[in-house]
Amino acid sequence: MISGASRAAQSEQRDEVGEKATSKLPTDRLVPAGEMTQTPFLRLSSGESPPKFKNAESVRRMLMLDRALQYLRGVRLTRRSLVKMALTIFSGFVVLSLVAPLLSSPSLDEEDLLLSYLFQGFSVGESVLVEHLRENPDDADRWILLAKFRGRLVGMIAQAQSGMPEQFTTDGVPVPQFDRHAERFQPYLSDAEFRQFLAECAVVPIEILQAWHDAARPSLALSRLKPLGDSTAAILTAAEIQLADKMNSEALVNFDRVLEREPDHSEAMRGRLRILLRMGRLEDLSWELSRPEVRDVADPRLVFEYHRKQGEYLQALPPLWRSEYSHWTKGIWISCLMIGFGWAVLCVHMGFGWQWRRTIQALIPVAMLLGWLSADVTLGAVIVVDDWLGAGGGGSLAWSVLDALLIGVREELIKLIFFLPLLPYLLRAGSEVQALVVASLVGLGFAMNENANYYLSSAGGDILGRYLTANFAHMALTGTIGVYLFKAIRRGGDAWREFNETLFKMILLHAAYDFFIIAPQAQGLEILSMVLFIILSQQYLRLFFRLRPRRIHRVSVTRVFVATLASATGVHYFYLATRLGAGEALWQTLGGFLGSAILLFMYFQEFDEHVA
Repeated sequence: MISGASRAAQSEQRDEVGEKATSKLPTDRLVPAGEMTQTPFLRLSSGESPPKFKNAESVRRMLMLDRALQYLRGVRLTRRSLVKMALTIFSGFVVLSLVAPLLSSPSLDEEDLLLSYLFQGFSVGESVLVEHLRENPDDADRWILLAKFRGRLVGMIAQAQSGMPEQFTTDGVPVPQFDRHAERFQPYLSDAEFRQFLAECAVVPIEILQAWHDAARPSLALSRLKPLGDSTAAILTAAEIQLADKMNSEALVNFDRVLEREPDHSEAMRGRLRILLRMGRLEDLSWELSRPEVRDVADPRLVFEYHRKQGEYLQALPPLWRSEYSHWTKGIWISCLMIGFGWAVLCVHMGFGWQWRRTIQALIPVAMLLGWLSADVTLGAVIVVDDWLGAGGGGSLAWSVLDALLIGVREELIKLIFFLPLLPYLLRAGSEVQALVVASLVGLGFAMNENANYYLSSAGGDILGRYLTANFAHMALTGTIGVYLFKAIRRGGDAWREFNETLFKMILLHAAYDFFIIAPQAQGLEILSMVLFIILSQQYLRLFFRLRPRRIHRVSVTRVFVATLASATGVHYFYLATRLGAGEALWQTLGGFLGSAILLFMYFQEFDEHVA
């Protein structure tokens, strides 16, 4: 990106001046002459000895890295070279998305199959199940899932044909509009072929499959089970259909009938516990959960809700965390870690973290881990505050403002608390820019953990958007607060006033940012949250560049940013492609990228590096 004629002239002038320009800088912040060519792992002080390698293999790897860095340093920073690098990285993820289906079978998880049905088409989703059952005819759960999804088809078509602009299934997944996506509602098997295929099932009675097919109409579904009489399978199916339709008393009776015959039946146990919680029979639920054989099979979310209703918040946290992590797929884990790794590399690179003492470098992963844990603690704080104040607040403007303020206060204070254990090490041997980087990584760890729920709720559509906004915002907020706390402890006096003012400003900025996104009263004003984000980002980056050592990067910040951005875009595409198909993934990725153009412009402007 071209930064402007004046900036280009300044860059050329810096190149001409060379050593004369750097000789005027403070000597304690300069890299000794010749050290740049010795090793990529530079030191803060010229008095430190070069790194010692234990064996020849370590030396060989360092030399290879050094040659790679020398090559990148020699490549001119141009738009063409940046685009070429970005397309190369992104193409790698495209290739991976094409190879991945060949190396692994399609996911048979219910959520993944539902997304496949909706975005790739019912024919694609149904074909996955049908072909799986032809090869694995003994998979009873998938036979039932096939019948469930086919039963939903009729209801979804009716819902999609209603013409509502935004429609959702009971799972919270948007239904494509029928008039624009009619081809997606075509089944893989015709009605006659589907009935014939179900008749081939030897592990699940046809009556049960028909009942699940008609589960949206409970009276019809229950009538389908009558030919099975008093069989355990029929009673259990009836109980589950009644449970889904909130026929609590009838479902409880049927679950009890199953448990009388099979006391260790786990599905019946879980169903009974859900009904007891729903009916508010906490004493009965407490007795049930006191039995080890019941608690072992209980859903962690149910155990959490029980302790929450009892006001036992500390006991509620472990099952809450187990419940949250149980929904994370392998793709979610990989996406969260890779997205976080990209910002971490850029943040450390901007602060010359590759040159720090090893004792300070060791704080980098610890900071990210502490930030990750801070998000788990924050989740518990959300539950306590919501129960204390009452979630919703009637939807008034005052409640929306208070809710946004509480988000800012609890998140920033909890992240700051988790930064505190690192302060003694930074105060003893660190600098201000190192405190800024480490505090920023605490915020990044928080954002990485928080990303998972957004990725799950958006089917991966928020990966790129959160990479450019929320992830960086958490880094900027926590980094700014952390470095001012570092300065206050080290300097004392007026520095404490600056810290208090900064903490107050960052909390308000966080609250205002969230208010314009989530408050019903702020609908149509979402653009103001982006304005606040840009202001925060500019202040943070300018603070960063003011504090960091005045050295020349061997690889420009712009080039590292483009590489990490291309990787994040690739992760976004790969995740969507493996779940929604290449066409839908490319369309959403392109839309997300173009929608972030103004943010990309801001980043490149603040990096202040001339791109020819």
